[in-house]
Amino acid sequence: MPITFAESSDSRRMALSVQGEGQRLRFTAFGSTDEVAVRAAFIALMPETWDDLTFVGADINPHLNSGLWDCTADYAFSAERAAGVRTLTIPAADDPLGPEFEFDLTAQTAHITQSLRTVTSRYDKAAGGVNPPAAHALSADYQIGDLVTNDGGKVYICVVGGHSAGGGAGPTGTTAGIVDGGVTWDYMTGSAGGGAAVLVWANATAYTSGDEVDSHGYLYTCTTGGTSAATGDGPEGTGTGITDGTAVWSYVSPDLDPAAPDYGQAIAVSRDRVNGCDIYVGHLEFAVTAQYYPVTLQLIETLLDLVGTFNGEPWYNFPTKTLLYLGCTGSPRPGNIWTLKHRFACSKNLRSVAVGSRVTIPFKGGWDFLWCAYRDEVMTTASGNKFPIQRPYAAYVEQVYRPGDYSTLPI
Repeated sequence: MPITFAESSDSRRMALSVQGEGQRLRFTAFGSTDEVAVRAAFIALMPETWDDLTFVGADINPHLNSGLWDCTADYAFSAERAAGVRTLTIPAADDPLGPEFEFDLTAQTAHITQSLRTVTSRYDKAAGGVNPPAAHALSADYQIGDLVTNDGGKVYICVVGGHSAGGGAGPTGTTAGIVDGGVTWDYMTGSAGGGAAVLVWANATAYTSGDEVDSHGYLYTCTTGGTSAATGDGPEGTGTGITDGTAVWSYVSPDLDPAAPDYGQAIAVSRDRVNGCDIYVGHLEFAVTAQYYPVTLQLIETLLDLVGTFNGEPWYNFPTKTLLYLGCTGSPRPGNIWTLKHRFACSKNLRSVAVGSRVTIPFKGGWDFLWCAYRDEVMTTASGNKFPIQRPYAAYVEQVYRPGDYSTLPI
């Protein structure tokens, strides 16, 4: 049964006060017991203006136990009367969104060459090591995604940014949610943090026992220190006792020697570059419309400064770093009340991002930029043919947008 509205006999009464002119429309609704459905139908029924008055709010109440609803819509002329009115309420994650929200699901691409801050970098090391993060510091500012070492070399990731404690031992143990002043840390399971960067084998270079190099795409460990050969391509083959100048190497990595080389999941690799490919990815944009008074040049300057920023704190149930403010449009309405439409884009934060088979990024913010570095190597096929390839050996997460204080948005 459709929801029906009947205007009451006491509707459309004009009220005059020192605050200005106003009018209230009264209706009785029937046909549904769902308050959400009745409210949505009533708001959709009410126009934005009535006799040059501006819609400033609606109220829905059940009429005793009769199955009827008392519905009122208020209209005002005075901008001062509506100055504190906001049409947006904070919905819970599972609440139905009201008519003030708009959505736009599309796809997007972007290109950038320089970041504001390198958040994380990782080196490919077949033995599982990574370039170690910096040691934890007292009274220091940390952002979400930062890594530190503490408590005997354990690695911790910042999950709540802030200012670390001025004293104490810092994060310790192997749990999550470790409070450190205004910072919260999680222990990074399995992160020893002590490995060095993988070395690329080079001619006429001094190596010491224990050094590891990547030659022809495979990992070798130096068992006898010395200087590598002045010519040639470095250690090859499997086994131990591989002589290279005065240095001696042992083969470490599995025998992968395929007819087709392993590019570490790099896509469309040519002789001198990784071409990649274009794909469609989920991209969420939405708009929030709110009434506001007064709109000033100072407000416009505040909004302009927020364009192109991510949410520095959780906002309307969206975690930090997942929203990007795309800007605002405004149009005046009768009574000098403005309708402002704020646009946002949403992108999820990611954890444990695998880059190839041996590099893992622990955290990537929704609007951080992830890129990889590649190095030239020489692959040898089972038949002995050699040809150059490129393989990923390091991954970087770059912060390319500024954080913004979304609490200053006029919503």
